[in-house]
Amino acid sequence: MAVGPRGGGRGNVQPDEMTPEEKLARTGYFLEQKRKAFASAKLNTPAYTKAEKEYLAAKKAFDELNAQVKTASAAALQKKNQAEVTRLQGERKRALTLGAKETDQKIKDIDAKIKALGGTPTPITGTAGKSKDSDGDGIPDLIDNLPTVANPDQKSGTGKVGSAGTAGVGSTGATGSTGGTGSTGGTGGTGDKNKVVIDKTVWVSYMRQTFKTLDDAKMRDDIEKLLDTAKKQNWDEATFMEALKGTTWWQTEYPTFRNFFLESNDPRNAATFGQKINNKTDAVRQRLEALGIRLNQIDPTTGKMMTPEEYNKRVNGIILETIKNDWTDAQLDNYLATKSDIIFSGGGSIGSSIRRINDLAWKYGVSLDDNYKKSINQSLLDTMDGRDESFWYEEMKRQSSELYSPFAEGLNQGRSLYDMTRNYRNQMASLLEMDESSIKWNDLMKYAMKTGVDGKPAKSTFADFTKSVKNDPLWQYTKNAKETYTNQALSLLRDFGIVG
Repeated sequence: MAVGPRGGGRGNVQPDEMTPEEKLARTGYFLEQKRKAFASAKLNTPAYTKAEKEYLAAKKAFDELNAQVKTASAAALQKKNQAEVTRLQGERKRALTLGAKETDQKIKDIDAKIKALGGTPTPITGTAGKSKDSDGDGIPDLIDNLPTVANPDQKSGTGKVGSAGTAGVGSTGATGSTGGTGSTGGTGGTGDKNKVVIDKTVWVSYMRQTFKTLDDAKMRDDIEKLLDTAKKQNWDEATFMEALKGTTWWQTEYPTFRNFFLESNDPRNAATFGQKINNKTDAVRQRLEALGIRLNQIDPTTGKMMTPEEYNKRVNGIILETIKNDWTDAQLDNYLATKSDIIFSGGGSIGSSIRRINDLAWKYGVSLDDNYKKSINQSLLDTMDGRDESFWYEEMKRQSSELYSPFAEGLNQGRSLYDMTRNYRNQMASLLEMDESSIKWNDLMKYAMKTGVDGKPAKSTFADFTKSVKNDPLWQYTKNAKETYTNQALSLLRDFGIVG
């Protein structure tokens, strides 16, 4: 029976009319059916071999489609982010043109948003709204590592700072002769013995420390050579970063990992990165709590309880992955869906959903084993899966209709199996002298259904149900049975005139 994705709100649609997410939901539903068939097949039989083959084929189809959907989603997000960066750059340029300063909070907020989206704030040029350059060295403060210290090396003219009143520095053009007037760049001004010109390539030492932690020796050597060139040619850091884009390291690493590597290993970021770690740690823990997810404190390898240190290491591992990949909440949820072997749910939105689904399944006579619950948990965590809580509600109803087909009409009208069999349950509890909550669905339904004259399952009449329960071996040991047998014996004796 072909079944479309449930809970999607679009009714029955043809496969070529479905969105990728709807196709994924439908494929996930099909995979679940094949998984159950494979799990229930008898080992070493043709049916088992067939079920295994169909399950593996369904899983492969699901994994391939899931990867396509995730790739498309990431590309769409990147395109959206790029569009937003372009809009923010325009907003920034207009504000500066209208007189705003780089130090204004509004500009800082815009810059923060641009950087968060993976962009770089672009300083504007021209007279109106020209980016601030405090030291007058031609490098806007926004990208100047030392915005309050002039750096002659970044101008066309270079020269040494002489002793007070003796050495001159050419303002522009070629190097001024030592102790005298610049030969081409004009008369050197009076040197200031208190002014110290800092080498603009001081950033190189920080970058050497940063890339010292790189594991790949060849990549590390390539970057070291590039840093040597930067030092010799007096590059600024921005020039180096542009050249870095041509290295194997840059071209083979994901952008999020490159950003994480630079941010976490650069000594200049020690304080800010530490604060980011603290903030992200709190955010991830809150996310886990909101989802009702707690890490399993039993080591899946040894089966032993983990120490607090081991447990925290596992939590920190999730946090590190989140920061390294710069995940959104949705992407974190997606990652957690692949780690159901080390997490379990309770409380929160996911835990509450599973409890509600489990309660509903019971009311419809459907039993959920641990593997099935794990599958439901994964689908609720994975935002790309498509099987939400409403999907599982419909799935429980559908399974109930298949298991108990004589009651399908009532189930399709919105009644639960529990409601429709309550009288049967009460009668069975009364006859067997037991609490109705202890009656299992299998025990109840084997008497509530019978084989009809056409060979198909049918509802038992109340009288047939009562008769069947009294034939149950358990009934023979009840007071009800003893009283029945006693009354029958007395009636027989009266018929023979033995008792009055």
